[in-house]
Amino acid sequence: MKTTKPMTVFVDQSPVGVGKTYAALEAMMRVPARYLFATERRESVREIEERLTSMSSAYPQTSPTIKTILSSPHNRGYSVSTETAALPANYANPSAHVCVIITHAALMSSDLSGFAGWHVVVDEVPAIIVQETLETATDRDFFERNYRLTDINGRWSRVDLTEVGKSLTSNDLAHCQSHDYLRTFHQRVASGLRAVVCDLQDWSDMEVRGTQWNWWSIFNVRQMEAFSTVKFLGSGFMEKLSAKMLQNYDRDVEWLPVSTKGHRVPKRKTVNVHYFTDAYASRYYFESEHGQDHLRTISRYLGQTMPAMSYWSANNPARELTAYKAIRQFMPGQYISPKQAGTSAYQTDYHDAAMIYASKPSKAHKAVLEALGCTEQDWIETNEYETVLQFLTRTSVRDSTTGGTTNLYVLSRDQADYLMAFFDAQPHISAHLHHVDLGLEYPVVKRGRPVVILTPSETKEKADAKRAYKARLERERRARLREDAA
Repeated sequence: MKTTKPMTVFVDQSPVGVGKTYAALEAMMRVPARYLFATERRESVREIEERLTSMSSAYPQTSPTIKTILSSPHNRGYSVSTETAALPANYANPSAHVCVIITHAALMSSDLSGFAGWHVVVDEVPAIIVQETLETATDRDFFERNYRLTDINGRWSRVDLTEVGKSLTSNDLAHCQSHDYLRTFHQRVASGLRAVVCDLQDWSDMEVRGTQWNWWSIFNVRQMEAFSTVKFLGSGFMEKLSAKMLQNYDRDVEWLPVSTKGHRVPKRKTVNVHYFTDAYASRYYFESEHGQDHLRTISRYLGQTMPAMSYWSANNPARELTAYKAIRQFMPGQYISPKQAGTSAYQTDYHDAAMIYASKPSKAHKAVLEALGCTEQDWIETNEYETVLQFLTRTSVRDSTTGGTTNLYVLSRDQADYLMAFFDAQPHISAHLHHVDLGLEYPVVKRGRPVVILTPSETKEKADAKRAYKARLERERRARLREDAA
């Protein structure tokens, strides 16, 4: 449901290290009001709570109520959304001073229509799209009874509730073992603003055995229009996939960039960015036999090079075959999960970090990106490059008040180039790119021909040519867009 009601969203996209989060928290402490602060991870919720509590002594005249909302083994999912939606009623006094901290997931799954008079701050760029692939050959009757399809363009259909479906709740599904997998789907359909789109034209299409269908839903920034102010914090936010999706989805929203001057005086810092291969990282590379061999070689090198006081990460260790499995045996220091945006816990003592990671869009995601007017490269930059950047800048490079040298390690040249572009834009940082040549060779299998082994230099030449070709296509695409706009 679109609306033309004016709405302004403020975006602080100042560089890493200037103190965006600190400035936002300080304002929350200094100016009595009702605030909702959303951060990416559960651990960050506790960290923000501790920072606000430690800051409260500097503002004894305000004494705000500081509250967190988190799920637990006894309080998961929908109840968190219910508790979040109940905040306006629980803190109805407009003169109250309260700071509530939640996760991005809670923000995007909650009814925010009652937050008139509140202010919301979203720290870092949230993952605003939900996408699932389902195989439900025996469930046609259930979907026809509860959900209605409306064709959009011959390829995608919007999903709405039928009259029967309006009486179905997420709690009903949570207590139904055969349909509990549809809780998020139903919650999104029922919300109204979170439009759900799928690639079926009729529910009978799912009955063919082996048929997989996709649905997706995008968070609509209009869900936050009840707030007095809406503010996002994120370095380079407007260039991220989430921002592009939000802008494309509703062009009546004004996005107003602002800057944080920062309270820190930056000191000169040296950053060395190391990479191992010109080949592109991917899940298939991690799971292939030669990829696993390469990762073990890389981890042996890192084990001999990185100090004990370092940290690292790789793709999800819960998977049977991942970068994590191949690399964990030799790595020094501490493993932490890939998603670390928003934390400052490592900036004092850690000067070295490694990130062996990849996140490329699936076929289903590519179709969704096309529907939203975004590119595969948008996805890679946001979900891979930016995750790598956010992870590695948790080190001492984040603290602009200290000098010294930071060593950062990534798998591939394209990831290293993204880091270098970021660091080159920081006036107090001197960044240097280093290729670590471990003699990695890449077998290329072509049907009907023998395996071809590429040397590192041949791999580099091939990658450079591919990179130049993609850059040319992107320039031509942008030129066409400019012509169309003119």
